[in-house]
Amino acid sequence: MMPEDRGSHPVPTPQPQPEPNPAQRPGQPPAPRPFMTYPAAQPYQGQPPAQQPYPHQFPYGQPQPAKKDKSGFLLWGGLAAGLVVLAIVAVLVVVPFFNRSTRTEADPFAVSRNTPAAPAGGSAVKTSPTAAPAGGSTTAPANPGMVPAKEPTTTVVGKGEFTRIDAIHYARGTAIVGIGNDGKKVLRFENFTSAQGPDLKVYLGKNADGSQVKESGVNLGSLPATDGSYNIALPDDLDLSQYKSVVIWCEAFSVTFSVASLS
Repeated sequence: MMPEDRGSHPVPTPQPQPEPNPAQRPGQPPAPRPFMTYPAAQPYQGQPPAQQPYPHQFPYGQPQPAKKDKSGFLLWGGLAAGLVVLAIVAVLVVVPFFNRSTRTEADPFAVSRNTPAAPAGGSAVKTSPTAAPAGGSTTAPANPGMVPAKEPTTTVVGKGEFTRIDAIHYARGTAIVGIGNDGKKVLRFENFTSAQGPDLKVYLGKNADGSQVKESGVNLGSLPATDGSYNIALPDDLDLSQYKSVVIWCEAFSVTFSVASLS
């Protein structure tokens, strides 16, 4: 039997035993160790490092700054714009319906019956001088002779009644175009009444139905009044035979209010 080789196996060295604590009594747990003391914190000198979020906090990327809520601004802006539009509509449409006017003028196509007419045969009638009174001189008559007066004449070139387009576009009455008793060309509105509207104009049209009045018609200006019987002077060089209608036209909305076909 070979002797055991002790050199191949290390011999354990005995561990030093802790010295007994004189303050510890036998059978008692060991006394706690004193707490560790740390040096006082010093203030940081410089800028703190930027805090980087952890990847799991924002899986869809970095958060974007919050946008300002503009819904309140858009709401108040829309209300203000709506009020402005309503005010414009009220001024252009609603107010004119309550703003009516009336005009009355003499009829230029009526001939006066008080004008002395010439006697039959066309000759002038002369008056004889008045006999002289006794012992006095003769006195010449106030009218030594009557000159036959020329009757005023009128010419009606066209006449028609205004029509109703719809409930808000209409006019009633008679339109007369011709030459008045003063020898001037005139347009007469007789017993006329019209729906009120913004910027109404009077046109003479070449078509009986009042179509294409803006292209080929003659603008006579603004409608003088919504009610009454009155006259509108026409240019002296206007050929009345070429015009077949009188049109009430709204310039603000480009719409026909009424048409009177002349015949």
